[in-house]
Amino acid sequence: MNSKFLRSVTIVTMGVFFLIFTPALVYAEQEEAMPDSEKKEVLTIAEALEGAWQNNLDFQKASLTLDNARIAYGKARANILQSQSKIDTKQAELNWQQAQNTFEESKNGTGVEIISLYNDLKHLISTLPLKEKKVELAQNNLDRVKEEIKAGTAGELEGLAAQISLGNTRQQLQNTEQQLETAIENFFLATGIENASQFILTSEFEKSMIEDSLNIYIATALQQRKEIQFAMKKVDIATDHLEQLKLTGSPSLDIDKATNDLELLQISLKLLQDSVKSEMRQKYQQLESLDARFQLLELQLVQAKKNLENATKQFQAGLIAPDELSSKEISYQETILEVQKNKESWYVAYLNLQVSLGEKLELGEKNEN
Repeated sequence: MNSKFLRSVTIVTMGVFFLIFTPALVYAEQEEAMPDSEKKEVLTIAEALEGAWQNNLDFQKASLTLDNARIAYGKARANILQSQSKIDTKQAELNWQQAQNTFEESKNGTGVEIISLYNDLKHLISTLPLKEKKVELAQNNLDRVKEEIKAGTAGELEGLAAQISLGNTRQQLQNTEQQLETAIENFFLATGIENASQFILTSEFEKSMIEDSLNIYIATALQQRKEIQFAMKKVDIATDHLEQLKLTGSPSLDIDKATNDLELLQISLKLLQDSVKSEMRQKYQQLESLDARFQLLELQLVQAKKNLENATKQFQAGLIAPDELSSKEISYQETILEVQKNKESWYVAYLNLQVSLGEKLELGEKNEN
């Protein structure tokens, strides 16, 4: 179900293909012209995930915890061979199933985290040169205004505005550099891959449609979520325990305690079901919000493309300066990056929805069972 979302970007028209892939093609041509010693290596999402399965400390901890649970399960089964207890058998099976589910949740969480970190890193690497170009244009503008002030064709307020604009663009560049530095460090901690910004990050994630209604997703989650199944099994075990106490003529206080314990587990089950409903609603609404954002970004991309086309014609006619054309080019490239970022955010949100549904994510080949 997930495989159709994780793939190289599929472009519907040749026009859109040109718009999205022109920067990549230009970069590829530049790479081809470079000496072999200066060419960057490609880092795919599959390689990043493999790094996580080998080096991620949270995943290593989850693997060891699962192994301990496997050992405990083996010992419990050996003891049950002697006691022949139906309740002990159910409890041992439940403990082992919960341990396996906890591991799977950790694996899913690690996988989604790696994809999110990869996307953030790729976006920041692509954004940085645009921020640098903006600083260059702002500096050019300030230099030009200073010359105009000397010539008496511009005033002090125009000079202040140009200084403020340069300061803002420098601050934005600094923020991006800091965010990139943090992203590189977070990616290293999660995957063990050093200097990730020195690689070419190529994996793309395509958004799709929300497949079902919220009510269908909620119903599916209530049926599939392992936590709910475990809570039901706990109610079953508590019911067996209560019946056993009644059949063996146990003290009334023990029976009252077991009755209360059963009711508490039934309440916990109901609370868990309500929590899952709320969780599904939140995840579904997040996808709807990203869908609405995507529609707006598509319109902004059309607008940015037309602005660039008009600016190109004006520049060719000698009506605008090179810096003004460059500014339109930057706006256009930034919009392309925002569209792709929205797609990537949608994919991560979709994966989180799948986790909330109780689905097993196939994000890598690492298994512990």
